[in-house]
Amino acid sequence: MPSLMRMICDTSKDSGVRSDCLWVVKELACSVWQMLVASSEQAYQVLHICMADPTDTVKAEAGAMLISLIDNIETKEERKPFATLIPEVSAVMAHLAASADSKQLNTLLQSLQSTTEVADFFKSHIGSHILPVLCGIAKSHKDEAARKYAFEAILCFLEGKTKAMLKVPNFVEQAVECAIFFMIQLEDDVEAWAAEDEDDGEDDEESHTFGKEAVDRICRSAQKVEAFPPVLDILKQAITKLFQSGEWKQVVAGISTLSMIAEYVDDEATVLQMMQGIKVQLGASHAFGAQACALLGMGRRGSVLRGPFRRSHRRYMGGNVVPGAFQHFGENVEREDLEPFVQPFMEKLGARLQSGNALNQKKAITFIAVIAGQVDDSFAPYYAPLMPVLKQVIQSTLHKVEERTLLGKCFECISLLARAVGKEGFRADAEQIMEAMISATKVANLPNNDPVKEYMMAASERICATMKEDFLPFVPHILPGVLEKFTLAPREFNGENPDAFNDDGNEVNLTLVQENGKVKIMIMYSSEIQDLKGALECVHTFVEGGQVQVVSELTLEFLKRVLPKFEAEELDQQGLKTSADGITVCLKKAGPGILGNDQVRHICQKSLTLLGESLKRRDESGRGPVKQQDEDGDVEDDGDDAEEEQALRISLCEVAGAVMQHHPDAFVAEIFASYLQVVQQWLGFA
Repeated sequence: MPSLMRMICDTSKDSGVRSDCLWVVKELACSVWQMLVASSEQAYQVLHICMADPTDTVKAEAGAMLISLIDNIETKEERKPFATLIPEVSAVMAHLAASADSKQLNTLLQSLQSTTEVADFFKSHIGSHILPVLCGIAKSHKDEAARKYAFEAILCFLEGKTKAMLKVPNFVEQAVECAIFFMIQLEDDVEAWAAEDEDDGEDDEESHTFGKEAVDRICRSAQKVEAFPPVLDILKQAITKLFQSGEWKQVVAGISTLSMIAEYVDDEATVLQMMQGIKVQLGASHAFGAQACALLGMGRRGSVLRGPFRRSHRRYMGGNVVPGAFQHFGENVEREDLEPFVQPFMEKLGARLQSGNALNQKKAITFIAVIAGQVDDSFAPYYAPLMPVLKQVIQSTLHKVEERTLLGKCFECISLLARAVGKEGFRADAEQIMEAMISATKVANLPNNDPVKEYMMAASERICATMKEDFLPFVPHILPGVLEKFTLAPREFNGENPDAFNDDGNEVNLTLVQENGKVKIMIMYSSEIQDLKGALECVHTFVEGGQVQVVSELTLEFLKRVLPKFEAEELDQQGLKTSADGITVCLKKAGPGILGNDQVRHICQKSLTLLGESLKRRDESGRGPVKQQDEDGDVEDDGDDAEEEQALRISLCEVAGAVMQHHPDAFVAEIFASYLQVVQQWLGFA
């Protein structure tokens, strides 16, 4: 450490080497902070010299090192000697913000996103030195990453020391201003923005979403310390100003802010006031986008305010309806509240559905699906007029790869209509619709993430639940696509395959697994987990619907996946026992007529082989050398291994029992003689 410090302070050394040394000390701070605190005067001088250095890299790493050190120091008293460096940190930030290259600035800003200790260290200088610089960067820096890092630092200060930050003059006001700045980062064309698909617009609205989430974090922090009312007053003033501006982006930001604070409001008077603000925007003629966002706000409000929302929203459900945005609204409205408005909604949607415009049709079908899903059998009267139109859309999009989302939404909507009218009402159209779904999966050159597959699996589940045993003829065509999802499994991540998991925008789940003394990183995308969950739910519905063939298919699929593990050399006794138990349960529950003779022979022969290997290990253990005593005089005990081996042998025998129970003829023909020989050996008759 002394050598590193000398090199850091030696201005004759290359600045890159000195900044690297600072980085090393920063990374070691969690281990060496006591040493630095013990020599706090020397550490202070090193940091003071480096933050005054003419080189940006040295300045940035010195600031980051100070913050890392503060993050690890345990007591306020030990942090005090470094407090006079806070103005210098502020000056370094301001200097780096004016630099053409934002790399060093981002290094320092990221280090500020730390713990309660860092927030406590800076709290007395937040208003005077830190907040003005961070707000300036957040709202005006040319680099988007720097803007976000600066605002994230502000939010971390608030979350780390909420009570202290709320006492800082204008802290909340400036934090809200930053959030609004991010929320108005939308494209200039309001019509294009409002018409954009939600999925397609996620990347373009990243800053807008960041701003909305910031409002939520501000509210949540204030509520935790029971200080939400004064924060709400500040937010109300900001929302009023946004609405009064008349600019569509500001109006959208105002409604987005309303939607985020809804969760924290519980008095009806405030709810009514918020709903009145949304009502005005629903009727606004200046911004189609504001109308869409207003419905989004009502949707979120409906999901968190329940009682107060139900009593107030009836007054504001007018004729200005925006398909797409209504999806968020409709999913949170109770059936009895939505039913009186279904007819006027459907009158408008019918025109959009028959417009011939794919985008309008996609949004209208989404809207219809939401309504059908919420009001259930009350939607039955609309089945007859809607079905011919939906069939026409299917016919026109069946072979258009670019319209796969629209096709999938059609299948989803039809399955909800089927549920509304029941088995008899859907019977006449069932075969044609299922044939169309099956044909949709046979289109050539489809991408791996074909949306139709996802929609079709959920639609098949609903139709099966409606048609019951009449769904059986379609199972052979639908089931392979569902079982295909069962092949999804976590994959190992290592240095040799980093590109295999480079899927931007897809959330990844990580799990650490210890196997044979080694730790593996297993990775699975969230979308894959959802696909697997959907497949399991679909199969569950098939089985409940009496689709006997599904049981056979599932049993065979399970055996395909488990039997190879029987042959894995690295599998221990416990792993083999688990596989054997799984096979036993599966075969017992599946019943007769599942396995062929070859499968019976293969399963039983492998069980016999493993049984023989276990017996061999037992015999070798019994003939082994005399157990040695350890230093405490205790004899080595291998009782646990013996118990595991015995449990494994019992499980392997139970596999044969499950086969005999439901496939006796095949067992006698293929493997009975081999088992008889083993039994005779055990009884001593051989």
